[in-house]
Amino acid sequence: MRYRLAKIIESFQSYPGIYTSPLIPARFERVVRQLAAVSPWVDKILVYQYQGMMNKPGSAAFCGSPESTKLYTAYVNWLGTQEQGNRRS
Repeated sequence: MRYRLAKIIESFQSYPGIYTSPLIPARFERVVRQLAAVSPWVDKILVYQYQGMMNKPGSAAFCGSPESTKLYTAYVNWLGTQEQGNRRS
């Protein structure tokens, strides 16, 4: 299947000092704002992340900051609400 238009959004942010500071998981509100801004205009959305930006709580292969579990959990909860809404349509 070919998509007419796709958009990549970012699941990370940096401390002040781009290119000289570490990347950290984005607040989920930022991710949702990106999703809402592009959804009406694209056929496919891809989420770009570096390793360690999203971690399942309790994962044996944890990598990244503790904040990464908050982003993962918020995303999974949001995704569940989206899937439920699609089933009702």
